[in-house]
Amino acid sequence: MSPPPPPNPVPAISSVTPSSVTAGASATTVTVNGSGFIQSSTVQWNQSSRATTFISSTELQITLTATDLAIAGTAQVAVVNTAPGGGTSSPAAFTINNPTPQVSGISPSTVTTAGGGSTVTVTGSGFVSTSSVTWNGTARATTYVSAAQLQFTLQASDVAAGGSAQVSVSNPAPGGGAASPTQITIVYPLPIINSLNPPAVAAGGPALTLTINGTGFAPTSVVQYNGVARATSYVNSTTVPLENLEISERMGVIFPS
Repeated sequence: MSPPPPPNPVPAISSVTPSSVTAGASATTVTVNGSGFIQSSTVQWNQSSRATTFISSTELQITLTATDLAIAGTAQVAVVNTAPGGGTSSPAAFTINNPTPQVSGISPSTVTTAGGGSTVTVTGSGFVSTSSVTWNGTARATTYVSAAQLQFTLQASDVAAGGSAQVSVSNPAPGGGAASPTQITIVYPLPIINSLNPPAVAAGGPALTLTINGTGFAPTSVVQYNGVARATSYVNSTTVPLENLEISERMGVIFPS
């Protein structure tokens, strides 16, 4: 009687090449290096057996699909040898990194102080479903449209005053990172007068406070009386009282340049 075959060795992994890719990569061949590999060795990807190419007792290969590499995270690679003997190697980590996002533009790039509630579209590259748009460094609720487009909604507090803000995109780990910020400009709208209160007074009457009602008023709004700037008190974006006006005449509201 012939002696039984020697038991299969327990496989061991020393490295995986490549050991990481960027999420969204196309199908990729991965080489598993180690020892104790045999013709019937099987590579497992997250405990799921994959079609395995035996190269040598120290090298195996598998092909990862685009689906395997679609979402960032860490996968476990192991090698299994069948009985007699055999066993499963300690797993090696394979990392799927989020890309570093890039911002190429925002639309609109200029908004008014009345723009609260409007949608801003951020275009660029390397966006993922977990990307976050940041407004002056603060993450905002973000709608993922595609790998090249995200959207978020302006809050009223974002545009309460004229100036500018920094818009960026951040991708979480693994990999990931933040894009270089892009500036969005906040301007005051064109003021519109809807009514005066009182609408008329008798010539020669006592000093009074005239209230101008309309839209697009700002803390820096200045009321003109017959083309001359007057001391103006800002109440809100729709009401500006002009103090000590003596008679009612043609008026306008301007913003400083």
